[in-house]
Amino acid sequence: MNLRIFIATTIIAHSILAQVINLDNSIILKHRGRNGGISAAADFVIIAQNIASIWEEVCIQSKFNKQKKELNKCQHLNDFKNLLNKDSSSYVIIKEEKFTTAHDGDTREATNNGIDEIVIDKNQWLKMQEANNSQNQLRMIKLVAHEYFTILGLDGSDYYKASNELVGSLIRKGYSPTVLSRFEGLPSLCSVNLFNADKDLTIENISSLETKNYLVNAKDEVSRYGLKIKKDCNPKLGKVLCSGYIELTDLLTGKVVVDAIFANSTKYKKIQQNKNYVLKRLLNKIPKCTASQ
Repeated sequence: MNLRIFIATTIIAHSILAQVINLDNSIILKHRGRNGGISAAADFVIIAQNIASIWEEVCIQSKFNKQKKELNKCQHLNDFKNLLNKDSSSYVIIKEEKFTTAHDGDTREATNNGIDEIVIDKNQWLKMQEANNSQNQLRMIKLVAHEYFTILGLDGSDYYKASNELVGSLIRKGYSPTVLSRFEGLPSLCSVNLFNADKDLTIENISSLETKNYLVNAKDEVSRYGLKIKKDCNPKLGKVLCSGYIELTDLLTGKVVVDAIFANSTKYKKIQQNKNYVLKRLLNKIPKCTASQ
């Protein structure tokens, strides 16, 4: 590519960048309050399922990246998941009461029998939930993990070491208390929304995403990833320079997985071919969806 084309490419790329709508807080997954009629016990279970989903995702990614230190934290994952599985002999029932006391007579946010039952204090749970801030969200997540970990024998009655280590590890990976304490559960792992998608994006282009394990959702559906793709073509002196921009963002963590531009120059009469070529090259930059990018 000569200097003139390089300069033109840069100008067009910056133009495209200016036109693309940023993935701001309006589409990053937000924490939502509990729907009316759903019990505190049900909320407790959903948070446990969120923990299990993210924990499994981190473990798969750690295995993929051969991170031995992280994999050491995964040895109890299946045991944890069995506590949530109604078909498992290890399944734990969650109950709620207005006031919960431990064997010593003191009130507790939750108690368990060490085998197959957790009882949560509904009043204290609702107070944490209604506060709806990161401190109380984290408190609920740690409480949920601790009660299950106590049954697994990993935590003591008032000793949160193992559960705190797990929760802390997930948060350091970028999964905020807001995400982990979502009461609707988490979106499908490889689901994606197309935001500000280029008008020339075809069914064939979308199919290329599906071959990489992505599930393309409607714009109003909650998805794990948000995809922006935009191109522009500038005809001049019998030639046309097409430049494009692509961004794939993990809406759970806000992490930008792909952020790239591509440009190509060709004869003007091949403008549509060039448009398709640029879109194809941009989409090729998207990695196959695994547990986590």
